[in-house]
Amino acid sequence: GAIANSKSPEAAVLAERVLDDMERHSAGGFCDPPDEYTYTSVMNIYAKLNHSHEAVGRILQRMESAYSNGQATARPNTSSYNSFLNSIVRSNAEDKAWMANRIYQSMRARFQKGDLSVRPDPYTTTAVLTSCASTVGVDEKAREELVGIALSVLLDCKGQVDRRGRPMLDSRNYAMVLRIIHQDVLDPSEGERLAAQVFEQCCHEGMIDKSVLY
Repeated sequence: GAIANSKSPEAAVLAERVLDDMERHSAGGFCDPPDEYTYTSVMNIYAKLNHSHEAVGRILQRMESAYSNGQATARPNTSSYNSFLNSIVRSNAEDKAWMANRIYQSMRARFQKGDLSVRPDPYTTTAVLTSCASTVGVDEKAREELVGIALSVLLDCKGQVDRRGRPMLDSRNYAMVLRIIHQDVLDPSEGERLAAQVFEQCCHEGMIDKSVLY
């Protein structure tokens, strides 16, 4: 708790050191192994202190490895992947939209096969769309792909809710998609057509507010 609440730049390194000790001692039978909450907490500390997404991804890989090696309590879940997504959103990686989309698509595919532990939620979709909206300075092909990712998320989540009954899309998401269309669709007539479709879906879902209109 004290480490998680610390704002010291060294807090993440210290948290990972504690994780190292837990893994080592549990291997010798001296304590319980770290669980999904422990791993995700370390990831969150790295993300909160704006460490690189590579650092957060490293902890996630350790978590996935522990689970694949039979440690049932280390099973990565939606919160774990959302923590990684959050670090990607904050990064300056040129391919962050594509990284975020790969994670989202993997979560979605696993959920559709019955893995309820990785069911995407509104934080997941917001992270993907934010990564797309904040990706700039790329070539025409990449810009087309960004629009495709955003529209795919919109189609996937149309009328959907998460496990708590919250809509998977809100007005901010629609505003972001409209922004992506405006900045990345080079053909004005095609941009207008796509924006009209998105706006129509937004109206149908009852998500119109000033963030969408302006």
